[in-house]
Formats: sequence, structure tokens, C-alpha cells
Amino acid sequence: MGNVIYLDRIQVSVSAAVVACSVATASSYLRNEIFSEGAHRNDVPWWVVLPQQDAGQKSFKWVADRLVEMEILRQDKVNPYLIDVNERSFDIGLLDIQVFMDFESQDELKQLLQHGDSEDLLKHNSAHLDMLASAAINDQMSLFQTTHIFDPNGNLRWHYHNIILGLRRQGSSIGFLNMVPLLNLMNSKAKIGFVL
Repeated sequence: MGNVIYLDRIQVSVSAAVVACSVATASSYLRNEIFSEGAHRNDVPWWVVLPQQDAGQKSFKWVADRLVEMEILRQDKVNPYLIDVNERSFDIGLLDIQVFMDFESQDELKQLLQHGDSEDLLKHNSAHLDMLASAAINDQMSLFQTTHIFDPNGNLRWHYHNIILGLRRQGSSIGFLNMVPLLNLMNSKAKIGFVL
């Protein structure tokens, strides 16, 4: 499901897709799909959004610590919030909520990139994320965002990855994050894929 926004009379189509990764594939997915755009770009900008106490951080240690916490949590317990995918139990390690900003022409996107004026796009990413999942997002989640400018084929395509990790944090306490309501909420609004 998508909509249209206007930036200084430039029409931009906004759409979304969601990828759910298992705990086992979360680390490699982040390394290969989020923090790198393959041969096209390795210096992908990213920042922490939630929890608010960590907002603005850009340290890979922050992500590594969350992945370790997810592993530690699962050493002694089984996640009670498993979902069934293709007749297999699926422990969600992360959700990648992708918001695409498709310009009418590559020239318009190139112009935006030259001027470095992407703040309005970030606002529209946040608005689209709210439309998709606002009722289920809260400050106990570990959410960070990245900006990508290439599609897998190397073509210019501005998009955001809004990553929610499968971990609930409250102060120094950690627990399982029930992502089932979030998936259910987004199911009718975006295409959902799974990386088992």
C-alpha cells in the first residue's frame, strides 16, 4: 500500500515492504543487507531511535550488544512468541520495515542527493512508519534506522530500513518482544517476506 507526497512540487511515491528475519539470520542480514549496499556503498548512515535513552547513538557496539542480549535471552528460555511460517516455528530476530521513496525521474533524485536535503524524506519515513505500525511501537523496543540510496541492482532508489530487534528492554532488564501484533498490524498494509 502506498501514497504520494510532494517535495517542492516533486511527486514522490511512498510504499513499504517488511522482512522478518530469524534470530539465526539476524546478524548476517544486518551485515550484508543493512550496513552495506553491496558494491555500491559501505558507509551507510544509521542511528538509534528507540529506546529514547539510546536515541541518536551510531555505535556498532550498540547493535552488537543487542544481538548478544538476544542470544543470552534464548540460552535459557524458549521464546513464547513464535510464529508458524511454512509449517516451521519461527523466532523473529528482527523486523526490517522498508519505506521506499520513488521519484518520478532519476534526475529529481540526483538533484536531491546533490543538495543533501533529505530531512523532509526522513519525516515522511517516520510518518509512513507510524501509519504502518504506530499502535505497536513503544519505548521498550530497540529500533534503529538506515538510509539507503541504491536498490540491489545498483539503480538509485531512496529508501529507509527501520529495524526493530526481537528484544524488549526496560532499564537493564531484557525480555522477549512479542512481534506478532506488529506483524498482524502491518500484514494488510505491506508485503511481508521471511528470511529463515
